[in-house]
Amino acid sequence: MFRNIKVAFRTLFSQKLYAFIIVVGLAIGLAISTLLLSWVQDERSFDSFHSKGKDIYKVSSQFMSGTKLQNWEATQAAIGPHAKSSVPGVTDMVRIAQAWDLSKFESGGKTFYETQVAYVDTTFFTVFDFPVLKGSAFPNNTSIVLTESTAKKYFGNEEPLGKVITVEREFQFIVSGIIADMPRNSSIRFDMLVPIKLRNDNYQSGYWKSMNDDWGNFYASTYLLMQPNPDIAKTNKLLGEEWVKGSPNENTQSRGYSIQPLRDVHLYEVTGEEGLMKIVRIFFLVAIVILLIAGINYVNLATARAHQRAVEISVRKLIGANRWQLFRQFMTESSIVFVLAVILSVFLMWLLLPFYNELTGKTTGFNEVSGQILLILLISSVVMLLLAAVYPAFHLMRFNPIQSLKGKAAMSGGMFRKTLVVAQFFISIVLIGCTLAIGMQLKYINSKPLGYNKDNLLTFSARNMQDHPEAVKDRLGKIPGVKAVFFGNANITALGNSTSDTDWEGKAPEMSLNIKHISVDENFMPAMEMKMKEGRMFRGGKADSTSYILNEEAVKVTGLKDPIGKRFKLLDVDGTIIGVVKDFHIGSMHDKIPSVIMRYRPSSWKLYMKTTGENTPAIIAAVGKIWKEYNPEYRFDHEFVEDTFMQLYDQETRTGKLFTWFAGVAVFLSCLGLFGLATFTILQRTKEIGIRKVLGASVAGIVRLITKDFLKLVFIAILLATPLSWYATDQWLQGYEYRTNIPIWVFLVAGAAAVLVAIVTIGTQSVKAALANPVRTLKTE
Repeated sequence: MFRNIKVAFRTLFSQKLYAFIIVVGLAIGLAISTLLLSWVQDERSFDSFHSKGKDIYKVSSQFMSGTKLQNWEATQAAIGPHAKSSVPGVTDMVRIAQAWDLSKFESGGKTFYETQVAYVDTTFFTVFDFPVLKGSAFPNNTSIVLTESTAKKYFGNEEPLGKVITVEREFQFIVSGIIADMPRNSSIRFDMLVPIKLRNDNYQSGYWKSMNDDWGNFYASTYLLMQPNPDIAKTNKLLGEEWVKGSPNENTQSRGYSIQPLRDVHLYEVTGEEGLMKIVRIFFLVAIVILLIAGINYVNLATARAHQRAVEISVRKLIGANRWQLFRQFMTESSIVFVLAVILSVFLMWLLLPFYNELTGKTTGFNEVSGQILLILLISSVVMLLLAAVYPAFHLMRFNPIQSLKGKAAMSGGMFRKTLVVAQFFISIVLIGCTLAIGMQLKYINSKPLGYNKDNLLTFSARNMQDHPEAVKDRLGKIPGVKAVFFGNANITALGNSTSDTDWEGKAPEMSLNIKHISVDENFMPAMEMKMKEGRMFRGGKADSTSYILNEEAVKVTGLKDPIGKRFKLLDVDGTIIGVVKDFHIGSMHDKIPSVIMRYRPSSWKLYMKTTGENTPAIIAAVGKIWKEYNPEYRFDHEFVEDTFMQLYDQETRTGKLFTWFAGVAVFLSCLGLFGLATFTILQRTKEIGIRKVLGASVAGIVRLITKDFLKLVFIAILLATPLSWYATDQWLQGYEYRTNIPIWVFLVAGAAAVLVAIVTIGTQSVKAALANPVRTLKTE
């Protein structure tokens, strides 16, 4: 055995280039596949840790707005308790509502500002598996539950239970429980939890009598614990009937609910369509393909190298080596190659992990590769090891040693190896084409007119500033570099306020409209550079307090003809339409522009500033100083609209970058395969090349002779890959309501790139063969 190992190392060191290519190719394939499969495993594991997970369903809301069905992840807080009490099969429910009104937390003389705070029902810990490490959850309505890391942040090594936390200088909570930090693979992630009854108490006797009777506001995530194997269609119908009972004055045909298994929430859209699951399946396929390419390359190179060793094996056979001894030698060499490749792949993973985490937005640790992935890689490695060792070993052992020593032995399987090369380049071209298409769509998103100008728009919470609108505008407007200051009650990239409580002149009884609404001042639309289709913008003053401006989509859905001057009722306020603004995007281009209505308010909770784009740090510092005068107890946080807009496409950006790298890896590994086949073919045709040179063939002619056969394989790959690339990108683009057209030249560029890479790869070997001295190759003839 030790002798075999010694001989194997000697053989590898005698062919350093071959050893380097084969080990590096396998190592890259194993490392990239492992990282990819880790990503796939992580995405598929979301919410799988709940023991009752298969019986937990999330409720989403559905509306007919005109003729279009809209699906929302949020529901009213009322549907949860009504479902538990009235819908058969529902055994429990949990509501989760982001506590946007709770942000400032004080304890022990320290002040913290939190964003991951939620109101939850007391059933939260019986439905979900978020283990309580110490204390108890919500013994009363002044309790607060902290995650372990949050407790450490507030109290260090002190005992947190019983400590008092003051919130917004109004509420005092007592820490009653500490839970483990919510897992990274949970779609529910918060740092602090407070009883939802606190929110209910704040309703008092307003527009809705209580939270459990509020059928008009959508802010809760509602989860139902169901009996096993529920009838989903029937449950959806019964939930819709509860809505009708609670709000009988609305159109009963225009609303309803749908439930979705908790384990599908992360990967599928509310509609049930594949969302992230598409990407997960593609990346799983890419991981397997890269692993296959790495293995195929090894087989190709091992086969090419085996031909070189035909004489060596023949001599061994003539001096008495049997098949088992030869097989052991091949297995030893292949095993050493794989051991070296695995060691290098582990080093590469360690090296690439920070870059991988930055690219994917994850925090994967080196020790988090699951046993399932390792098992897949182990099985794949064993299969590749056997193929790479057994195929050439048994083939060479069948050689007639006399014929081999005369140089008349030939290796078979040429068609199989050529097929593998076509497959490799086929995959590479598809990946290159998809990468280019993703880039074009992102470029389209960045360049498409939005209906407003998002550049140099600074926005932040006004808080106490909204009580002094004119003074605030005057002071902020005097800062050098500030062009305009204006109020709006929502983020322009994600309007959250909506209602179906509408009425208008000429509305049909069966007509329903779910409309987004935003309150703005008189400077909002001019500063945003919005365009009017007809009518006028707000001028300010009391006269505009009952005036409305609709977007084009709202006018289209309502069917209003000559809308200017028509009556429109929003919630409980009757008013008049004074203008129609041209449609503008308020969210991702995945979605169609919705119906929007704008109403006038001189101030609101959000402030916007239009700047020149110069001296931005100085402007932010000056704004922060003034802001602190009005809000001394709070931290000044700001954001740019352009940044929040691009966050809408974070998934696409990351996917595009990942595809770029995977395409690069696939092309590199395909080049190794092509290099192996080129080496094998040139070795087979060494004497032919020598004879052609003796007869006067030029170097260019010989290079052309060798290259044309390989380019045929690449062109076959292009013909096969182009329609699939087009189909794949077209299907992906179907997820966008607004999308670019991908021209055919994109896929031709992908093919041209593959041809160029192939020419460079083959050319190095071809030129070397063409320049070889023909005397050396023909001296034995």
